[in-house]
Amino acid sequence: MFLNYFALGVLIFVFLVIFMESSRYMTSLI
Repeated sequence: MFLNYFALGVLIFVFLVIFMESSRYMTSLI
């Protein structure tokens, strides 16, 4: 049960980092 929530948190964190990086890359392109 705990591992499930931990994996979910890590997944969300990774998606958040990718989203921040991609948005920063897009703004630098414009």
